[in-house]
Amino acid sequence: MAGDLGDGLAGGGDDPMEEYEMMGEAEDDDALLGDEDDIVRVIPLDDDNSLGHSQAPQEISGDEEMQDSDDDDGDEEAGEVLSESQLVRACNDEVYTVTCFRNWLVVGGKNDQAVLYRLDNLSEPILTIDGHKDSVICAEFNGRGRLLATGDMSGLIIVSDPVQPKKCYTIEDCEELSWMKWHFSADILLAGGRNGIWMWLITLDGVQQTKTYFCGSVARSTDGSLLNDGRRLISCYEDGSVRIWSLKDEKSMSITTGAQDATRLDTHHSLSLAIVGDTAGHCFLVSTDTAKVLKVFNVHEGSEHGCGSIECVRFHPGDMRWFAVGTNFGRFAIYDFATGTLRHVLLDNEEAVVDCKWYQPGPGQQYRLIAAQYDGTVTTWSSAADNTTALVCVHLTLSYLYWGGQTVIKRCGCLVRMAVFTCF
Repeated sequence: MAGDLGDGLAGGGDDPMEEYEMMGEAEDDDALLGDEDDIVRVIPLDDDNSLGHSQAPQEISGDEEMQDSDDDDGDEEAGEVLSESQLVRACNDEVYTVTCFRNWLVVGGKNDQAVLYRLDNLSEPILTIDGHKDSVICAEFNGRGRLLATGDMSGLIIVSDPVQPKKCYTIEDCEELSWMKWHFSADILLAGGRNGIWMWLITLDGVQQTKTYFCGSVARSTDGSLLNDGRRLISCYEDGSVRIWSLKDEKSMSITTGAQDATRLDTHHSLSLAIVGDTAGHCFLVSTDTAKVLKVFNVHEGSEHGCGSIECVRFHPGDMRWFAVGTNFGRFAIYDFATGTLRHVLLDNEEAVVDCKWYQPGPGQQYRLIAAQYDGTVTTWSSAADNTTALVCVHLTLSYLYWGGQTVIKRCGCLVRMAVFTCF
């Protein structure tokens, strides 16, 4: 018989709240992100692209591809020319989520289904996950890649086996799904929505156990993340409240931030810290040990385009005491959370920044930063020029993978486009 969902989860050391102030001074990376010359690539959508409408793949001859390469004057080894074989017709409407794991690619969208591909054969899907009741907005592989969960806006979740491949069963507990994540060390699926937070112990045969976490209000859980100990979860809600939940006993600790509707959060990879964004353009740095607000960052201060909502926020995954934040009014900036200072304003152009990622091309190499905007533009900041990573981007989500070192996937109507280039 399966044990309690709170038992056997990965433990972790307790970091004192003051540890972030005691971190040693890391290498100054102003040159990494602070100048337009350091932008590796800006990738806009095609000028004639009409969002949400199907486009037929365009054939590109070898002569045209060579001409495009010649126009680059040798600055790049490959351009953004797309051949017909690089266009993946993933669905017949807008794409909302793209997720990669090892050699798998899953795409979900407005047509109420998700499609699973192998990256080494994108000519046809290996599994079409239909049966969803609304637009598919979440798709997540578990830590071993043995299970795939896809979730739609209604709250319906379908668990599939990508290895067989086949659909296994559905989960219909959550209402109006906002987010969905797997536990990092167990086959436990977590999701938040209109009726609170749900946790399921998952196998290929079905759900073994279920737990729910209700905060006593009707506010939707807008985002959530496991803490480093694997035994607690932090969630923010549309009424601005923030709670830390014990997964085992379902008890919670409230954090009073003063935020308006909370939108996004992230947790630090080694410190007992979380950052929460709201609809008023503020970010709140909180201690997950003491449930206290440590600092408040006014992201729209000094912006030429007014105030707006926080759309994405990410801690630096290395030693730097930074977080990156993007807003729906076009600002994308980096803050030093230890000193409370604005370090860089990378974008401020009215086009919403919908997601961002830090990534490291290889061990010992500098982290780079990617931002995706609502119009489909993808911008990468780096001070190095090696060809080691790939980027996946769609209209409302952004992720990346290490595959071939030269691949970009971006949303273009109902197509997923793979553009090969070598400027990273």
